[in-house]
Amino acid sequence: LSPVVLADRLGVEGLGSILGLFYTASGVGGLLGPPIAGIVIDATGTYRWAIVACVVFGIASRGLLVGLPTTPAGRLEPEPSRTA
Repeated sequence: LSPVVLADRLGVEGLGSILGLFYTASGVGGLLGPPIAGIVIDATGTYRWAIVACVVFGIASRGLLVGLPTTPAGRLEPEPSRTA
């Protein structure tokens, strides 16, 4: 549902670039997150600080997402009417 939600929130203009950025960011997070969490867990001997870091990054992400622009009324643009 990610493409539909992104199109609804940000519009369909430039959707390919938006999806590329979205999937690239998700991939980088999936690639770097687990090893970094493992290093933090090994260094501290507890899961607490890795979980705290995840919560902090989640709150920061939410804060960044709130500021994203939306399309008028937050809806997809209607298809142009076809006149024959």
